[in-house]
Amino acid sequence: MLLLTQLNGRRIVVNPEIVEFLESIPDTIITLTTGRKVIVREPIDLVQEMMEDYYRNFFTRNPRVGVDRGDQ
Repeated sequence: MLLLTQLNGRRIVVNPEIVEFLESIPDTIITLTTGRKVIVREPIDLVQEMMEDYYRNFFTRNPRVGVDRGDQ
């Protein structure tokens, strides 16, 4: 999960698995697969890094995810 800060200072947690794309114009806008948009204080580079860390940790803890198991 991504712990982020909205422009009003409120802390929110975003599920990175439902992030569709990120924009920076100039604030960071996160568009979710639901169509909802969230504007956060963190720069786009930091949000991208947080998402990469999330997925890196996920696949480190779950190394068999995505492995073709067609031989079973």
